[in-house]
Amino acid sequence: MVNLDISAFLVTLTLSILLLILQKLYFKPINNILQKRERILRENNETFTRFLNEYNEKEKILNETLKKASIEVEKHKEKVRKEAIAEKEAVIEKAKSKAEELKRSAFKKLEEEIQEGKRTIEIDMDSLSEKLIINILNQRN
Repeated sequence: MVNLDISAFLVTLTLSILLLILQKLYFKPINNILQKRERILRENNETFTRFLNEYNEKEKILNETLKKASIEVEKHKEKVRKEAIAEKEAVIEKAKSKAEELKRSAFKKLEEEIQEGKRTIEIDMDSLSEKLIINILNQRN
């Protein structure tokens, strides 16, 4: 039994030494690498989350600015459209006024020409009447 107890003691001692050697040479470096990797992943995750939050904030600000700019553009377009309509109506009104003035002027000129024509016809008629009377009188004599 002593032989078995010494064997069990030697096996336990050997395993303990092997475990210490493995702990020192294998498990500790692997644990250090795993801890370092976990720390890097955690830092990267924190950095990613921070950048994502910054991106979301900037995107929100950009969207708000874009919305405001779109509203301003629409307001400006409406203002320009109203100004264009007002200018168009002013041009049309001016053209109507000019056309009315030209029409009045043309009617006035036409009236003057009609009056002139009537006077010319009256003068010609008087002259022709006199000639006709003279011819008729000459023919009776």
